[in-house]
Formats: sequence, C-alpha cells, structure tokens
Amino acid sequence: MEAEVLSYPPRNSIEGIVMELTIYTLLALLISALLGALLSWLIQRARLNGVVQQIHAQHQIDSTRLSERLNAAQDSVQQLNNEYSTLQQQAMLWRDQLDSARDERAQLLERSAGLTEQLSVLQGDKENWGVLHHQLTIEQQRLSNQVAELSSLLA
Repeated sequence: MEAEVLSYPPRNSIEGIVMELTIYTLLALLISALLGALLSWLIQRARLNGVVQQIHAQHQIDSTRLSERLNAAQDSVQQLNNEYSTLQQQAMLWRDQLDSARDERAQLLERSAGLTEQLSVLQGDKENWGVLHHQLTIEQQRLSNQVAELSSLLA
C-alpha cells in the first residue's frame, strides 16, 4: 500500500500519464515564462544601458558647451572689468584736469577783478590827466600870451 500512496495516480494509468504530461507542460510553461522574463529583463537592461550612455554622452556635450560659455562669459567679464578700470582712470584724470581748470579759472577771475579795478583807476587817472593836460595847455597859452606881451613891451 505504501507504494501506491507515493505514486498516486499510478504511472501506468492514463490518468497518471495525463497528470505527468500536465505537470511537465506546466513546468515547461513556467520555465518558458521565466526564460522569457529573463530575456525581456536582459533586453530592457541593454536598452536602458544604451539610454544611459546616450544621456551620459549628451551630458558631456552639454557640460562642454556650458564650460565653453562660462569661459567666454568670464573672458567678457574680465574684459569689461579692464575697460571699467581704464574708464575709471580716465574719469579720475578728467576730474583732476577739471579741478585744475576750475582753480585756474578762479585765479583768472581774481586777477580779472583786480585788473578791472586797476582799469577803473587808470581810466579815472586818464580823465584826471586829460583835465590836467587841458589846464596845462590853457596855462601854456596864457604864458605864451604873457611872453608875447612882455616881448612887445621890451621891444
């Protein structure tokens, strides 16, 4: 009886053969499904590796482009800083020149005010000299007349 319990249904019967075929078929289907899943996983993994490599390559290209743009931007910033420094120096030079011109203008205005004052004094002196000259001319004519009178009296 023990032998019958271990091999139920018996292998020799049709039921046993059908049962064995069903088990083998199910086992084959299970193995096929596992192999299909493994094959599908390997294909997906290969595709994923390809996509990862493409993304990595694109990242390298983008990184290189960004690095070049950064270098160009840094060069532009450096050039702008140099130009700014040059313009600051030029502005300081112009400011110094403007200060010098203002100082010179102030000195010239002071001198001009002094000269204007002197000119007023000289014009006043000129008028005085003109009046004096006129008085001397009159005095000279008077003296000439007196000399002429004296000469006619003496003669």
